[in-house]
Amino acid sequence: MFTGIVQAQVQVRDLTKRDGFLRLTLDAGEAHLQQLQRGASIAVNGTCLTATEFDSAAGWVTFDVIDETLIKTNLGTLQPGSKVNFERSLKFGDEIGGHIVSGHISATAEILTIKRSDDNCAMQLSFPAELAPYIQPKGFIAIDGASLTIGAVEGHSFWLHLIPETLAITTLGQKQVGDRLNLEPATAQPVGVPSMPAAAWQQVAAAPVVTPAQSKVLSPALSVYLDVLRLFAALLVFAHHAAYERFDGSWIAPLAGYGHDAVVIFFVLSGFVIAFVQQTKERTAMSYSISRVSRLVSVAWPAVLATILLDSVGRLMLPELYEPASPLHGSLHSSLLFTNEFWVGGMHVGSNIPLWSLSFEAAYYLLFAVFMFSRHRWLWCSLAALVIGPKILLLLPAWLAGVWVYRYAATDRSRPVNMLMALGGAAFVLLMVIGKVGNLYINWRVAHWIGPQMHEFFGHSSAFVTDYIIALGFAVHLVGMAGLLRQIQVRQTLQAMISRLSGATFPLYVFHYPALYCFTALSVGLFEQKVGVLIGILALGFSWLMTAPCEKLRSYLRRKLLALFLPEQQNARQ
Repeated sequence: MFTGIVQAQVQVRDLTKRDGFLRLTLDAGEAHLQQLQRGASIAVNGTCLTATEFDSAAGWVTFDVIDETLIKTNLGTLQPGSKVNFERSLKFGDEIGGHIVSGHISATAEILTIKRSDDNCAMQLSFPAELAPYIQPKGFIAIDGASLTIGAVEGHSFWLHLIPETLAITTLGQKQVGDRLNLEPATAQPVGVPSMPAAAWQQVAAAPVVTPAQSKVLSPALSVYLDVLRLFAALLVFAHHAAYERFDGSWIAPLAGYGHDAVVIFFVLSGFVIAFVQQTKERTAMSYSISRVSRLVSVAWPAVLATILLDSVGRLMLPELYEPASPLHGSLHSSLLFTNEFWVGGMHVGSNIPLWSLSFEAAYYLLFAVFMFSRHRWLWCSLAALVIGPKILLLLPAWLAGVWVYRYAATDRSRPVNMLMALGGAAFVLLMVIGKVGNLYINWRVAHWIGPQMHEFFGHSSAFVTDYIIALGFAVHLVGMAGLLRQIQVRQTLQAMISRLSGATFPLYVFHYPALYCFTALSVGLFEQKVGVLIGILALGFSWLMTAPCEKLRSYLRRKLLALFLPEQQNARQ
């Protein structure tokens, strides 16, 4: 038993992986190891560990940490030099300055927000739904072994308010957003349980639960890797279009031909991310809807407006570059509502053909929400499918492959198996994409089988068999990478830089095509020729410049929608 009063921050001296456990050695200092006996219990980041070897004079102590403990706690993320909270076990007659702590970790909590001031630090942490009865305002909780008091509770997250003394004595002052902390609530008596209605507890019990294993699916290293993949896929789409002869794209021609394959990769990544955020952040239908709507609208609607303006300028400069203009009202209406690919032939505003995939994304968001949140899920999913139409449904398995990645990546696999899945999946995808296996052996057979009319009707989904194969290989690759990257540490500066770059992925995807058209027309008007490299650089730059306004619009829309539909949550955030 412990009190939650951290006695010191100590440093990890050595980590040695053994068969089935990790040997952890700490430099605790001679003063903290006085009268220590072999087999004594010590709380390390709030986790009760047994001292197996020690040298009091030299100041080190060793523990054997089994794999189960590594999975359920944040000890598996430690590296030599890491700092941990240290507390010796309670003795009879000792003062209990905090509260009784067992050292049995219930879950890990992700830091969602940190607000620092001169004399205070407010920290928001997530928690899994099964702990909701024990996470109540003013209740006790041990965070990385430190006895603290819970502040406001918002859905499946809560706030802590840390004084300078706590920040100085414990490791909490060194934590960053995204770090995971060991969590042990005071479970002897749930705070406020008698006063809560039975229906509320039934709702909590029915809510999806994020297990500690699932919470490790999106490790910091995997998050960085996914951001890199997203950015790379967006650049492939850009290169595919920039290589067109109409844009003088010979300079980037070697990267042409992979645009559609990159969109399939986007779909898999989207399915993974949506499954993750729904389980960890957007746990109600309204919060999910607000996040999805604000995300899509904040980029798609400005892209529609920019397309109209850019096309107007481009048509004045070089009208022969463009296809004959179609009536704007129909395509504008469907693009703003993301229905431009529902049943009918694809419609898009002006030159912005890439908007087709946003209709697919919006449909998948809708189907996922109906399945996860509605009571009669199969009935409502069937009705939604009838509205959406077969063209979009045909590529749904590629998106669901990402959901499968999230569900399966949390399972334990050996390193060789993870390595085989990561390398084998990557090799398979590269063979399919670079080798054009689909074009050579599959797509034309499918086109012959379904007939020319259906092939034309399916449009962007016509290569669905090849897309399924690519999505499956990529999903297997991601599962393997999730296992390999789970224990990899990433520098915060690198993570922040990659995250910022990947933030331009969505704007790059939806703004680049009309920008290529417009800057091509301007190039001919100014230089009397198409300067492909300049056209590409300007299109990339324009797309990048649209990132900040779109992000500000997303934040604004989300804030307004929260105030309108979830005022309690908005007030709590403020």
